[in-house]
Amino acid sequence: MKRAIALMLLLAVSTSAQPKKVADKKFWTMIAASFASAIADEEITQHALQTGRFREANPLLGRSRKTAYPVLFGIAGAQSLLSYKLKKDNSKIWWLPQTIGIGTHGFGVSYNLALSR
Repeated sequence: MKRAIALMLLLAVSTSAQPKKVADKKFWTMIAASFASAIADEEITQHALQTGRFREANPLLGRSRKTAYPVLFGIAGAQSLLSYKLKKDNSKIWWLPQTIGIGTHGFGVSYNLALSR
C-alpha cells in the first residue's frame, strides 16, 4: 500500500513538473498564416506595381521584393516573438499580434485585387 501511494505521489509530481509546450500546433498555424498573408500581400502588390498604374503607399517597403521582404518578415517575426512570449506567460490573447498581421495583409490583398480589376 505504501508503495502504491509513493508511486502515485511520484507520478503526480513528475507530470505536474513537466513544462507546458508553448509552440504547439495552434501557435505554428498562426505563424504560418501570418507569413503566408504577408507573402500574398506582397506578391499581389508587386503584380499591381508592374502594371505601372499603382504605387506602393508604404515608404518602408519600396518598389521591389528586395526591400519589401526583409521588412515584412521582420515585422512578422516580431509579431511571432510577441505571440510566443504572451503564450509562454499564459496570456489568453497570445494570438492577437498574429491576427492583427493577418487581418492587415488580408485587407491589403482584397484592396489590391479590387483596384486592379
